[in-house]
Amino acid sequence: MNNLENLEQKFQEYAGDDLRLTIEEFQIAFELTNKYLCERLFHIFDIDQTQGITFQEFQKGIHKAQENPLEFAFQLHDGNDDGCIDKPELTKFIRSSLREGNFDLSTAKLQQVRDILFEKADTNQNQEISLSEFQDLLSQSPRLKDILSVSPAQWLQPTSNSSNAQSHPEYWLQRWHYVQNNWIKILFLTLYSGINIALFFHAYHLTQYRLNTVWYRIARGCGLALNFNGALILVPIMRRWMTWLRKTKLNDYLPIDEHLAFHKLVGQVIFALGLVHTVAHLNNHSLDTAAFQIDYPVHLFLFYGSGWTGLLLMLLLLLMWFTALPFIREKGKFNLFFTMHLAYIPWIVLMFLHGPHFYKWAAVSIGAFLVEQVIRYRRSTQQTHVVNAQVLPSQVLGLEIARPHDFTFKASDYLYLRCPQISTYEWHPFTISSPPEREDALSLHIRALGSWTGTLYSQFRDFTEKRNGQTTLPKIPVYLDGPYHSPSSHIYQSEYAVLIAGGIGVTPYASLLQSILHQRQAESSLLQLKKVHFYWFNRTQDSFEWLLEMLQKLEAEDSFDLFDLNLYLTGAPKDTNMQFITAYAAFDLLHQEHQVDLITGLKNQTQAGRPNWDQIFTQLKEKYPTEPVDVYYCGPRGLSGTLRRKCYHHKFSYRKENF
Repeated sequence: MNNLENLEQKFQEYAGDDLRLTIEEFQIAFELTNKYLCERLFHIFDIDQTQGITFQEFQKGIHKAQENPLEFAFQLHDGNDDGCIDKPELTKFIRSSLREGNFDLSTAKLQQVRDILFEKADTNQNQEISLSEFQDLLSQSPRLKDILSVSPAQWLQPTSNSSNAQSHPEYWLQRWHYVQNNWIKILFLTLYSGINIALFFHAYHLTQYRLNTVWYRIARGCGLALNFNGALILVPIMRRWMTWLRKTKLNDYLPIDEHLAFHKLVGQVIFALGLVHTVAHLNNHSLDTAAFQIDYPVHLFLFYGSGWTGLLLMLLLLLMWFTALPFIREKGKFNLFFTMHLAYIPWIVLMFLHGPHFYKWAAVSIGAFLVEQVIRYRRSTQQTHVVNAQVLPSQVLGLEIARPHDFTFKASDYLYLRCPQISTYEWHPFTISSPPEREDALSLHIRALGSWTGTLYSQFRDFTEKRNGQTTLPKIPVYLDGPYHSPSSHIYQSEYAVLIAGGIGVTPYASLLQSILHQRQAESSLLQLKKVHFYWFNRTQDSFEWLLEMLQKLEAEDSFDLFDLNLYLTGAPKDTNMQFITAYAAFDLLHQEHQVDLITGLKNQTQAGRPNWDQIFTQLKEKYPTEPVDVYYCGPRGLSGTLRRKCYHHKFSYRKENF
């Protein structure tokens, strides 16, 4: 079904028995949120001006718009239908279209937009724009030719996502690119799987068990594999050891960036092995008691000997596994997940009691874990305080914390924060958004997403409101644990880097961009970067505000042409919508004259809509056909898979920050 047929179907769906659309029905049917734009469209379609649109009028209006979209656009702007557009009409239309597109301009900037349009269009200086002048105006903005080439039948209805089917050869090519980019991870997982399988079959085929039942041998095989995984489960969450490993050559041969994913995998394997181990022992018990005609009930088997420890181990595993599922951990119940995960302490104790050989496997990892906990405890008991707080758009809290003299970090590192006024024991991770070159304080930008961050945001918002710019902020005590390295720290080994950020995911790059410029200005030999392409997308314009000053300063001081900064306003309609034709024309004309974006003040124009990743990655490949390009992403999880596939297709490396 094509666009026109869809519109006609919508008309008939909402028109009712009288086969006419009122303005209210018209607004609902075509999801027009802006009242003025809705009134103008309704007026154009209501040819006989009877306050109702018949199906014939609707068809005639659509066909007329398709035949002459320029005249249709002109009618949208001509509020009194006198054949000319004056300044009040143009101002009203632009203001309405900007609101519809989630743009927010001050009165001064709105007048600037209107004046640039009149300056370029009103060639005879009669304070009105005629149809011919309107046509000449739009011809000065290249992208507006694309807008006029799009049928109103397309932009009048909500866009739908079409599926991107892949051909069979392309699918296997992407699989091959995946292998090329992830051979270390694949090799590591193959080795891990191989060790588990080898341990299982080693215990299964031991001569001392050859006369036992199959179920008993399965239980023994799972038990030996459980010893290995029980010792391994702590290793990926030793953050200080992981940070140290990133600094060594082993970083090139171990998938350290995936340490949390590996911890989750080992946890799933432990739960599966524990379940099979338990079921196998129960089946073996029933077979043994039947074979020897022994009346030995199950409850005695479970509550005596190693049975009671095995039962408790399985119950603790079930508790930790269930509360770690995404619908609990990621849906506002993080405290429940965190509290229940502390059951790992009694679980390890019970493992020593249950498995007589477990200590041989776990001694080294538990020793290293205890060393880390001692270091963390010593570091995390050093108190510092908040020196400044800012309540920013999109429920983001900007904190400046007095930097301890021995707190040394690198750009994009993260730390764990504890605020006793919010919770005595809870620690939460946040990326440091200030550069390491700043010595007096470090910055954190925290979005209120859960109960802890929401309470933190509310309390500091109340502090700042009460302060009202007159009194100093009280020295609110906080504790820091860190710093810890992130996947983005690999950028110092890159020559051509692409940084992609979604929303608050920009925080590691805020620190990185500033630090990179500092190092370039200092001519640091450690920096290999030749070009950094930065892409940041937000739904609303005010979400850019807290970082705009830093980006403007970065661009102003970049005398090396090192940065390419690109911002996308995803809540704004793409430039294929005729309702925004004059607003986009003004943005283009102002940019042509001043080489500055009206919205952000940056050199590159803010793009409306979501980034076209196919186009972006193709252009990058054309720009760097033989050079290695490294892509780093921090943002919503849903986009990561798409970016990963694009990177594999273009043979770029890909690293994702945990968000």
